[in-house]
Amino acid sequence: MRLHLINILMLCLGSVVFFLLFDVDADAETLSEAVERALTESPEIIAGQLSVLEADEGLSRAKSSWKPDVSLKIKGGRTRATTDTVTSTADTEYFNPISTTLSVSQHLVDFGETRAGIEKSKVLRSISKEQIRQTRQEIIFEAITAYIAVWRDLKLLKVATSNATILGEQFRATEKRFSMREVTRTDVSQAQARLQGAISNRIGADLTLQDSLARYEEVIGPLANWESISWSVQNLEEYQLPSTIEAARDTAYARNSGMKQLRLQHQVAKYGVLEKKSSLLPTISIEASMSDGRNSSATTERSKDLVLEGVLTVPLYDSGKSWSNLKSAEIETRILLQNEKSKKITLDRKILSLWNTLQRTDGQISSIEASVEANRTALHGVRREVEVGTRTTLHLLDAENEYVQAEASLVSATHDKTQSHFSLMFECGLLDEVFTRY
Repeated sequence: MRLHLINILMLCLGSVVFFLLFDVDADAETLSEAVERALTESPEIIAGQLSVLEADEGLSRAKSSWKPDVSLKIKGGRTRATTDTVTSTADTEYFNPISTTLSVSQHLVDFGETRAGIEKSKVLRSISKEQIRQTRQEIIFEAITAYIAVWRDLKLLKVATSNATILGEQFRATEKRFSMREVTRTDVSQAQARLQGAISNRIGADLTLQDSLARYEEVIGPLANWESISWSVQNLEEYQLPSTIEAARDTAYARNSGMKQLRLQHQVAKYGVLEKKSSLLPTISIEASMSDGRNSSATTERSKDLVLEGVLTVPLYDSGKSWSNLKSAEIETRILLQNEKSKKITLDRKILSLWNTLQRTDGQISSIEASVEANRTALHGVRREVEVGTRTTLHLLDAENEYVQAEASLVSATHDKTQSHFSLMFECGLLDEVFTRY
């Protein structure tokens, strides 16, 4: 009797949860809206934008090498000069020297060092922008993953709750038939065992959903209405993939953020080599200065100087540091080239795996949908046959279990196909194009 009351309470609780989850009237939160919430005021994106501003300043510093250096120096004070010779007594004089010097230095020729530095700064700025793009795509992908995980777990909880409710009704009906001596104690035990299993599955589905909701809140934000999550495999038609695996590979090679950053880093390294080579060559600059001084000495009332000089600086020897830096820069370019090749191989494997998964899940979903319909029809038939006595309680329980498993498999397959679809879009670097308006 106590076990029977516990089962009734559990089923009532399941019905309440079912009503709260699926009968609340509210506007659905689409996948695009969820992504928009995840992207809004993301601290990672804001940090990336600040990195671009920092890269802009680095470019400005690199370009400043072609601009002149201008300085103005003003000196003033009081001087005491004492003169003491063998033929005269000591003579002390006081005067107040003041001088002003204007200096100008202009860089003229450096055989490519400055130009390489400017080009390197431009590429570093491009890397900062690509890092923002990668961050956006990662946030979008995490939001999609959290969204469809909640959708999956809500559906599985719905299936588990419905199954527990139906099995509870069957258990009570079996007990009633047992009291009327239409079935045996074995039938009651079988119905009770299936009910307990269904209750356990529903509790497990609820716990899994709580984990998914926690992740959803972390990535996207609070979810006020659980029913707002809505998804269908037909929605994937809005998010187009390349038509062939070759096109997917070409798109990934060109647009994948990891690949693009490696190519840009390789360019940075090559410009670094040019910088190191140019630092071993002479530089030419021009320097000019104009000075005006008063009372610079006891006998000088005023002096003016105007200087214009060309300066040739030839590096001769610095203990081998410059040559060592050049060799290190050349080795770095080779390392980055190998990293780029390795990334391409890894990316190719991911594209192949995801593409095959998508092809496999297409056929799998079609098969499972047919299985769901067939099991639904079979379940209705078994129920009628049980009523007329041509089938046993076990037959009904088995039919119910097969139908529930088919429904759960369809939900899982839809989730897997969706996850693989967006994973392929992420590897191809297409997610930011789909969600450009956010």
